[in-house]
Amino acid sequence: MGNTLKTDNLEENSIDVFHDMAKGVFGTIPVIGPLVAELYGSIIPNQRLDRLADFLHKLSSKFEEMELDVEDIKNKLQSDSISSDMFDEVCMQASKSKSQERKEYLVNLLINGLNEKDTEKTKSMLLLDILRQLTDAEILILYSHTWKAKEDKSFRDLHSEIVDGPYVHMGSSNEELEDEAIYEAYKNRLYSLNLLKQESNGSYGYKYEITMLGKMLLRFVGFLGEHED
Repeated sequence: MGNTLKTDNLEENSIDVFHDMAKGVFGTIPVIGPLVAELYGSIIPNQRLDRLADFLHKLSSKFEEMELDVEDIKNKLQSDSISSDMFDEVCMQASKSKSQERKEYLVNLLINGLNEKDTEKTKSMLLLDILRQLTDAEILILYSHTWKAKEDKSFRDLHSEIVDGPYVHMGSSNEELEDEAIYEAYKNRLYSLNLLKQESNGSYGYKYEITMLGKMLLRFVGFLGEHED
């Protein structure tokens, strides 16, 4: 491919601007001011630019792997406000993300979103907003409700502590009970975002099943193929 994303010098750009602004805004505040100025003037901007640069390297590699035309993408970003908003939001989320997995989700969602018809791109923006609200653990729990994950023993063995949740009993410690509370909160959030639904489970009450929206999100971030569930 003739064009690739230029990311090698990204880390060096804008650092001085961030630093000067932070010194001016926070530096005069007594006691805590110098610490906050250092955090926002150097440490945090540096970390976020490093994360963003890492994401853009991944995006560039994906473009090359899929033989996508950067000029075509550039034209989309310049001519379509939804595409440019999507790119801005993806970069913002990537700059805050520590996990490599999350950056891969964002790369896949962006590419899938940019390849959508113009009338369908609002769907990608919705999925991007949903992704922003989810932790990596919640994404794994959501995926665990697909048939693909249920048949993948290696996935369940690797992530059993996350996707199966803790086993609690009468003698459970406070730490185990807190872990169970967090696990239930994860599932409740997936339910509140319409990614999971409750189905009758006979005398056992109800069970969670993945929704169409949940499958759509997993397809856009790369967990599921076009016809997988």
